[in-house]
Amino acid sequence: MKKYIWGDSKIDKDIEEYTIKSDVGLERGADYHLLPYAIEFEKAYLEFMFRMGRLNKEDYKRALKALDKILLEEVDLSGYEDMHSFIDEKVREVIGRSIYICRSRNDVITAIERLYLRDTLDTLTSELYRLYKSLEKKAIETEGVAAPAHTHYILADAIPLKTYFISYIEELYNIINLNPLAYNLIYTSPLGSGAIGGCPLKIDFTWLNRRLGFKYQHVTSVYGVNSRKTHNLIVMNLLSFIMGLMARISRDLIRLSTQYGVISLPREFTTGSSQLIHKINPDILEFIIGLHTQISSSLQILNQHYSEESGYQRFLQLDKSILIRNMKNVIVSIRIMSRLIERLTIRDIFKPPQDLKMTWIAHEIAWRYNIEYRRLYNEMKKMILRGHSIEDTLEKISRSHNIDLKELMKLMHTTFERKYNDSLLSDLEELTSRMEEIFSNLLKNV
Repeated sequence: MKKYIWGDSKIDKDIEEYTIKSDVGLERGADYHLLPYAIEFEKAYLEFMFRMGRLNKEDYKRALKALDKILLEEVDLSGYEDMHSFIDEKVREVIGRSIYICRSRNDVITAIERLYLRDTLDTLTSELYRLYKSLEKKAIETEGVAAPAHTHYILADAIPLKTYFISYIEELYNIINLNPLAYNLIYTSPLGSGAIGGCPLKIDFTWLNRRLGFKYQHVTSVYGVNSRKTHNLIVMNLLSFIMGLMARISRDLIRLSTQYGVISLPREFTTGSSQLIHKINPDILEFIIGLHTQISSSLQILNQHYSEESGYQRFLQLDKSILIRNMKNVIVSIRIMSRLIERLTIRDIFKPPQDLKMTWIAHEIAWRYNIEYRRLYNEMKKMILRGHSIEDTLEKISRSHNIDLKELMKLMHTTFERKYNDSLLSDLEELTSRMEEIFSNLLKNV
């Protein structure tokens, strides 16, 4: 537990790391994160070379041992151009030559990134499923609880609180339908594309593709290289949609907790103030909002790189850190949000204001007695503003429109007893059935 200027607190460990990282920094370069996947790739490639008779058994075993040793040591890449030159040196030391035959860093890094993306997208999918289940559980728990709804940033109506959580599930359903598109690309092999023009030797990469778990093969070497730009952009779009939803949830939770008090954020998910010690801050939700802004900026960069001419350009190296940093932050953010939602305290205290209920009554009267709604509402509003009670107002409406007063009074009592407008248009069960089906398909390989 770190020391804070606002005092000690039992802050959640993920939030502690999240907030400290933004100020102090804990990250290493992209290649440190990709190195295990680069080793996995190189071991498969060594076996491929051995099977083709390009490596003898002794060199093959020595090279494998050298690669395994890398994973057991504290690696320092600072003296190398990148992880590829580091690995190449380690292999050279034991077999006396490079294994770069009919391959380039251009197609190799694309393959390595896809091995990384398989793992991280699987983790992302698992975390999204937990988020979905926490939203579903909270929707059930908040049955019958009223909440405010805004348009133009102004209180517009009263709705069931569960509507918020169900609406997030609806959006999440549309977002996760992007996952199959990303999975389809990262299970397509770029190997054999070389630097851009393919391999001058007629080497069949089918065995190596299968060994690395690729299901498909790019048709052209040009797209094999260009497709790195595509998978970067598709994955970043997916992350942008996810964090856009997360930012929306964060803004809603801040409003519902600080302005209306219908929910209380778990204390371990909030922080204190250095001066205004009476105040509790929803820092993590603000971080999530800020992270979506960062991802939007990153998306703009990758979108520009996507449109560049065919081939590799050196600035694509910068995309590795953009992709890895944002992927890691999104996964942690989802994990935090799931736990935060699970631990929300619900308070059934929201009461729709009278002027809102006046619109409900005006709707009911206008519909039942075939009166123009706006004219009726304005007529009632004027009388209320002049100091008339709602009972006096309805009495005057009864006389002016020849409506039975007892019916209007009964309608008033029925309407005023309502806690909210029923904003649910369909059955939650049908939506959750679709959610379970798509997650079942996505989680099969996790």
